[in-house]
Amino acid sequence: MREKEKLKELMVRIPSRISLTYDLWTTCTTKGYICLTAHFIDTNWRLNSKILNFCHMPPPHIGHELSKKILDFLIDWGTKKKIFSWVVQEHLKSQLVLQNNGLLCDEDFFHVNCSTHVLNLIVKERQKVCSKALEKIRDSVIYVRGSESRMKKFKECIERVGGVDTSASLCLDVPTRLNSTYLMLDSIIKYRRVFCSLHFHDENYTYCPSVEE
Repeated sequence: MREKEKLKELMVRIPSRISLTYDLWTTCTTKGYICLTAHFIDTNWRLNSKILNFCHMPPPHIGHELSKKILDFLIDWGTKKKIFSWVVQEHLKSQLVLQNNGLLCDEDFFHVNCSTHVLNLIVKERQKVCSKALEKIRDSVIYVRGSESRMKKFKECIERVGGVDTSASLCLDVPTRLNSTYLMLDSIIKYRRVFCSLHFHDENYTYCPSVEE
């Protein structure tokens, strides 16, 4: 709490405005988290990036709910009248305008598109070419990890096939995170022959990608 109070005092004292970024993601256990970060220039002309809040974000993860959550954060920190720009969440702008927060340049620079989000949209569009294969791979990981007995069968298939690099465990992605999809593919490619074996020995496993896929 002492560190928070010191940071709060610093942010109130600084002459510059504050820019904000946030990240919202869902874990493999489907629990949502939000992280709010402030970026500002201090009195010594040094760029600072400070995490303001990191906490659980219950559903629904929609713009209106996110705006309410983040506005509560800003009120708590006493910085809602010092905001310069904001990455991604445009819904918050209307609330700050209503509260006469004096956004600069008629709010033209308040909402900044997130480059990571734009890149993610580009990749997702390209992934449509192999969407069926991705769905099968995702379902395969979910199937194997779904119960202890399935995992046991999978390990038996690893022994049957032999020579499998088991240094990486099966990784399930979060579809909205392109880096997690890469990690899933990178882990599962090592078990390609094992899934073919599982398809032969387990009639309930129906998600095996074809050779072409």
